[in-house]
Amino acid sequence: MSLRRKSRIKRGQAPRKADNSLRVLTGNTYRKYSKSAIERDFGKRCAFSMIHKSNAGGSMGIHIDHFNSTLLGRRRHAYKNLFPSAGSCNITKLDNWPTDAQLKKGLRFLNPCEEHDYGKHIFEELESGYLVATTRAGFYHIVYMGLNDSHFVDNRLERTQFHKRLDADFLILKKSDADPRDLAAAKRIFDTLKGAVERAIPKIPAPPKDAKLLRTHS
Repeated sequence: MSLRRKSRIKRGQAPRKADNSLRVLTGNTYRKYSKSAIERDFGKRCAFSMIHKSNAGGSMGIHIDHFNSTLLGRRRHAYKNLFPSAGSCNITKLDNWPTDAQLKKGLRFLNPCEEHDYGKHIFEELESGYLVATTRAGFYHIVYMGLNDSHFVDNRLERTQFHKRLDADFLILKKSDADPRDLAAAKRIFDTLKGAVERAIPKIPAPPKDAKLLRTHS
């Protein structure tokens, strides 16, 4: 996961009308008119857990979250405040927003359109599939987004184990005396399977060595 960009997600153009003028989103229209732009910018994944909609119950499994729930009026429904969110993330987050006292302690939600969350604040322990934090903001984000709920942990573990099996099995095939045509057919099968794996939660960096880790689990 490259940290060259200032943020993990780069947003494209906000929803426009047919004449290319900016569309003002309201409480009645933001779902209808932001959906295609959101899927384009976030690759049909939850902005927070990175789970693909195909693994989140389809379109109904991905909600549109108002990131800063304290904003009012047009600012609340502005495109930059709308994020695709797995149903469980959205339900866990609800209208939670850190108080001024919490913000002073570094407790806040991470905005992937303005910063790197994974690889900077949040890391994955590959053996367990659990996310750990190296900052208070990362810890707060994991807790209030429910990122260590069992279905996310299971998805990350399955992705890691599947990649290991595919890589190991294909290496065995490459070293065997199988007919080249058989190898080519096997490679096509593996590529198809890898395509399915790529719809899982993407690989997340392991925590830095000797880093002080904040865990939500024992």
